[in-house]
Amino acid sequence: MPKNLKNRNLLPHFLLVVGWAVMGMPYLAGCSTVESGREKIGTMFGSSTRTAEERLLADGSLAPMEGQDEFDAAKKLYAAKNFEEAEKAFKKVTKKYEDRPIEEEALFMLAESQFQQERFPKAEDSYNRLLNKYEGSRYMDQATFRLFTIARDWLDGPAPVQEQEVIQASGGENPESGVVRIEKQKRPFPLIPNITDNKRPAFDTDGRALEALKSIWLNHPTGKLADDAVMLSGVHHYRTGNYLDAGHFFEMLREQYPNSPHAANAYQFGAHVEQLIYQGPAYDGRGLDKAIELTESTLSLFPDKVDRERLQKSLAYINHEKARKSWERVQYRLGKGQREAAEINCVALLQEHPDSAFAELAKQTMEELRAERLQRSGIDPSEEMAQPELPKYEESYDGEVGEIYIGDSVEGETVETEDTIAPPDFEDVPDLFDNLPTE
Repeated sequence: MPKNLKNRNLLPHFLLVVGWAVMGMPYLAGCSTVESGREKIGTMFGSSTRTAEERLLADGSLAPMEGQDEFDAAKKLYAAKNFEEAEKAFKKVTKKYEDRPIEEEALFMLAESQFQQERFPKAEDSYNRLLNKYEGSRYMDQATFRLFTIARDWLDGPAPVQEQEVIQASGGENPESGVVRIEKQKRPFPLIPNITDNKRPAFDTDGRALEALKSIWLNHPTGKLADDAVMLSGVHHYRTGNYLDAGHFFEMLREQYPNSPHAANAYQFGAHVEQLIYQGPAYDGRGLDKAIELTESTLSLFPDKVDRERLQKSLAYINHEKARKSWERVQYRLGKGQREAAEINCVALLQEHPDSAFAELAKQTMEELRAERLQRSGIDPSEEMAQPELPKYEESYDGEVGEIYIGDSVEGETVETEDTIAPPDFEDVPDLFDNLPTE
C-alpha cells in the first residue's frame, strides 16, 4: 500500500462508491424499475406523479384518484342539498389533496356549494381560484357562467342595453339641440361596509362585479360569454358616468369581437361617449372626429340593424359641433389681434363646413378681414385684380385651455354656445341578454 494511503480513513470513499452503484442499478435493470423507483420517491415526498396514463389498469379502466372516496362522500352531501356540510367536506379535500388531480374537481364543487348557498363572494373567490390554477379547466364554461350570474346580481341585474340609453347614443331628434347626458346611476359608495347581505361583498360590490366580468374574458376569451362580459362592463361605466372607461370597453368589443350581437351598439355607444367626453371648443376636438368615424362605420356595417335617419341626424349634430369649434377658433384669433390667422381660419371653416350655421358668419368676417388686409397693402378692394394669396391653411390651435375669445354677438346670430347633448330614441333595440347560454 502506498505510504500516503496508510494513515487515511477509506470508509467514506467506500460508502460513496456503494451509494453510486445502488443509485445506478435501476438504470441497468430497465425502464420499468426506473418508473417504479420514481413512483416510490413520489410517494415518500407526498407529491402526485401518477398521471392518467399511470392510473390505467389492465382492464382499461382508471384507478381511483387519491381522495376519491372523500370526494364522493362530499358529493353525496351536495346531492342531498346539504350544501353547508358539502362545502366543508370539499374544502377539506382541496386542502388535503392540494396539487393532486382531485383538487380541480373539489375546487369546482366547493364553488358550486357556496353558489347554491348564495354566498357569492366566497363562490367568486373559489371559481377564480379554479380558473387561475387550472388553465383550460374542463369546468371553464360552467365557472364563467356562474361568474357572469354573480356579476349581474351585484350590478342589480342590468340588461346591457335599455331603450332610453340607446336613444341616448343616437344623437337625438334635433341635431342642433345638443347631446343630453344620461342621469348617472347612483351606486353604493365603495367604502361603506355591507354587514347585512351575505350575497354581496363587504366592500366595493361594483368593483368586485367588474373583476368577475374581467375574469371571464381574460380566462375564457373565446367563450360564449366573453363579449357579453366586455359589453356589460362598458355599459356599467357608461351608466355611472365613467365615460373614458366605457369608451375603452366599447372599443375593445369592436376590435376583439366584431361578430358579436353587441357590435352595433358598441359602435353607437362608442360614438356617443366620444361626444360626452368632448368638453367644448377650447379642448381637443379629436373625439368629434372619432365620433364621426364611428357613426359612419355604424351606418356602413349595420345598415339593417340601426335607425339610419336617427344616426344621420346624430352625424349632422357632430358636424355642427365641429363647425362651432372652427368658429370659436376664428374668434380666438380675433381676440389675440391675429387678423390674417383669423382670415385663414374663416377660409378653412368655409371649406370644411360650407353648409353649417357658421358659414355665413365666417364669410362676412372673411370679407371684412380681406378688405382690411388689402387696404393695408395699398390695394383698393373694389378694384378687380389678382389678390395676394393667403398662406396655406393648416389645422392648428395654440391657445391655452379655456382661453377662447367670444366676439361681440352678431344681430340675428343663431349660434349655440351651450355644450349639451340630445337624447337618441331607440325603441326597437331588444335586450341582448334574453338568450344567454344556460348551464
